[in-house]
Amino acid sequence: GTQLSTVGTEGFSESKDTDKYSSTHYARMRWLNGAHFALCKFLLSSFPSSLSCDGSSLNASICKAFGYSLLGRLQRGDEAKAAIILSQDILFDLRDQHSPVTTESVESPIQSTLLRELCTTKLSQAQLDHSFKLQHGGGISPSSGMGPFSLESLRMDVDRRDPPLLSDKSKDDGSASSSPVSDLIIPLGRLWLWHMISSTIRPVSSQDESGLGTINENATHQNVGFLQEAFGVVASSLQLMLAMEEDCELRNYYAGNINTGAKLYHLINVCLYPEEALRDERITPLLVTLFDKYTSEERIAKDDLETITKTTLSCRQSFASACYLHSRSSQAKKKKRESIYKSNTTPKATDEEKITALLDETKSGSKNTPNSSGTNEIKCLEEFVGDMCNAYLEYGAQYDCFTQCMRYFLTPGFPPKIIAGLIQKLRGFLHLLTTEEESNNISGPAIARSLYLSLSGGLPGKDGSKRDSADILDTFSMALKGDDCHLTALHGGYFYLLSVAYIARNLASSSQGCECGVQASKRRMKGLRAEVLDHIVKTATRLLSSEAGRKDDLVQAVFDSCVHNKNLPASFNMNIWPSKNYDSLTWENMIKALQNISKN
Repeated sequence: GTQLSTVGTEGFSESKDTDKYSSTHYARMRWLNGAHFALCKFLLSSFPSSLSCDGSSLNASICKAFGYSLLGRLQRGDEAKAAIILSQDILFDLRDQHSPVTTESVESPIQSTLLRELCTTKLSQAQLDHSFKLQHGGGISPSSGMGPFSLESLRMDVDRRDPPLLSDKSKDDGSASSSPVSDLIIPLGRLWLWHMISSTIRPVSSQDESGLGTINENATHQNVGFLQEAFGVVASSLQLMLAMEEDCELRNYYAGNINTGAKLYHLINVCLYPEEALRDERITPLLVTLFDKYTSEERIAKDDLETITKTTLSCRQSFASACYLHSRSSQAKKKKRESIYKSNTTPKATDEEKITALLDETKSGSKNTPNSSGTNEIKCLEEFVGDMCNAYLEYGAQYDCFTQCMRYFLTPGFPPKIIAGLIQKLRGFLHLLTTEEESNNISGPAIARSLYLSLSGGLPGKDGSKRDSADILDTFSMALKGDDCHLTALHGGYFYLLSVAYIARNLASSSQGCECGVQASKRRMKGLRAEVLDHIVKTATRLLSSEAGRKDDLVQAVFDSCVHNKNLPASFNMNIWPSKNYDSLTWENMIKALQNISKN
């Protein structure tokens, strides 16, 4: 069957997105998990007949939230507890939920996949057998004995630090050629459900076993089935996530305690699956709906700048942290596979060579200090955005859901380096960042909402927002001068309007500030087409003349100047771009006119 390689989560305690159990002592955590498991098992097995203390029926959503949370906190050795929880159909039964996907069978694909992962390899089978014996019962096979006194070994964590490499003989019994401890599925981590949609599909090799380089057609057909099965798991996971967001109690007791940025990172990973995933009618509607729900939090406090800024920064930090931890775990698995390959193809190292390698690893690991974690996160984020750009240019631009995910990286809070990198990689194709709905109504509510989310504020002198960094402004300016200099409001759509809004906001703010800002704006606008300059100046004028100078005023100013081509009132006398000439006198007249608006 399909194997989803879930990401190891032991290192997630370093994430900014932690819960109240993250600092609990290991021994106390084991005791709490045991007590919570006993209660959870009772509630789920007796539901819906279970009663609360006041005699009223216990809400199913609270029971589910309890089970989801506990499943993410189980530690190594709790595999039996995980198997019992995963066997409770009530946790994954969404037939009563109103969602685009319906589940015909009682067993959810999520259940079957996770249960299969618990006993995929010999190592995981032995671990599961060990865990059941810790529960003072039988193992997973009758011949393995009963009770804790029949354990194969103590199986402490220290025994797992350097597991022996298995030979290729293990392939004969259907197991993998290597079973590193990182492949053990427990602990799942508190983001276990979101890991289901950002996992790696491990298909059967299409190379014939004869070693002649021929294609195994049976394996190819199997992989098609594997993809469909994997997409079913992804669709079921998205369906469960949507149910968590729509159910108030599930959200309050479980999903709402996970930072939105981490959820968004794993959700966007769906775009990196094979293109068939975006064509799947089960996946795309759920992806769009969840993306809209996750990003809607930034639109709740429309006029509360402090609240929305704090929410945005927290979301971006969590996004970057999730990206770093996900990448670090993937790289660790990659290095492990490479080391296994090298060990099977090169002579065994001597004891002296092993000690030298260990010392080198310790030295290199010491560089990864907390002070450099921010740099590591940005580097991983750059690589992730690069992968997204490659997939977008290869096949993703035709899907609006992919376009929405790409534009998320242009929203405030991301490092200027990330925004600049994305624009640079998409040079010549930036007009593709407009969805079909927005193209059909270039000044409609859809593109207005997108621009609102992508702008950092209105006029800083009026709404108290911060000015944009010079790197971001230079990036937008250069984009309109280079390969995309032909962009217009109709052809460039979202990106053209966003670029004009950024530069116009800076021009309006600079006219109220120091001379250095004015000169920087002059340098930035030099070389732009007369039409673009006209749109920028008119947008800045309208923003300055607005009463509140808010972000929605900026969006409306862009529409009036670039799309509707409305003339400014005669009192402004802003006909200052009579030709393509860009001289000092024209610039000085324009700055004086903008400053007069500010004074009035």
